[in-house]
Amino acid sequence: MSVTKVSSAMQDLTDDYAFSGTVSGAGNPGRGIIGGLRITNDGTDAAHDLGVAVGFARDYADAVNLSLTGALIKRIDASWAVGTNNGGLDTGSVGASALYGVYLIRRSDTGVVDVLFSLDTTAALATGTKPTNYDQWRLIGLCWTNGSSNLSPMLQTGDVFQKLDYVADLNDNTISNETWETVTIRCPPFCVANIIGRQYNGGGSGGYGHHLDLQTKGGTKTASEETAMSNVNGGGAASGVMIDTVNSLNHIMANADKQIEYNAREHNGTTEVQLGISSVNMLTRSNP
Repeated sequence: MSVTKVSSAMQDLTDDYAFSGTVSGAGNPGRGIIGGLRITNDGTDAAHDLGVAVGFARDYADAVNLSLTGALIKRIDASWAVGTNNGGLDTGSVGASALYGVYLIRRSDTGVVDVLFSLDTTAALATGTKPTNYDQWRLIGLCWTNGSSNLSPMLQTGDVFQKLDYVADLNDNTISNETWETVTIRCPPFCVANIIGRQYNGGGSGGYGHHLDLQTKGGTKTASEETAMSNVNGGGAASGVMIDTVNSLNHIMANADKQIEYNAREHNGTTEVQLGISSVNMLTRSNP
């Protein structure tokens, strides 16, 4: 194995270092070690196929090194079958507006390494369906689908996965004023999510809201400690007109159930809140 620092012009976007070579089955490089394995939308069919670059990772059980020596292209719209250009989905049909974990998997009896997609996004792959005899694995990334069950375009750099489209995880037009409410977002457990928040007047003139705020589930902020993230004032505007947009409500950690909390206030009219993922720092990728 060799690891070489490269210039920014040549840098592979997976991290600050380019990977070359392989990791043999002998030796223990460390439970969290991972290199290469960059995940991209494949250029031939970006709406349905993901490419995974060569690389290596320690398996979840910390028992063996998994080495992908040839890049793979896997289809999310087809059931899993071994090899490149074949299906990658563990079970069922691809869902709309969903989040999928991307796993490097290996057969301990033959040493064959492949890639699997699952709605399970935990490092333990506790609820996913592993192919027969594939008894070693490592969570290496994630991907999203949009409302048409097509893959969202994305970029990956290390543990960070950036969505290039927008799909809302929440649309709330019945706000409970100054009350922390829970929403499940499309990220892995214990991720740090970068949230796009939108608050706007959906109920006619004179409606306005303020104090759109987020926190980790179970946080202890009070109404007086909220940050005024936006102010929406209808001012005679027509119903449903976007008045103000809040972007990048950064670094909110989701809990084990992928939940965060939000808090908003409205006065007159109907203030609506919309939340969606912009990017995810996937802590369980390098710290399984």
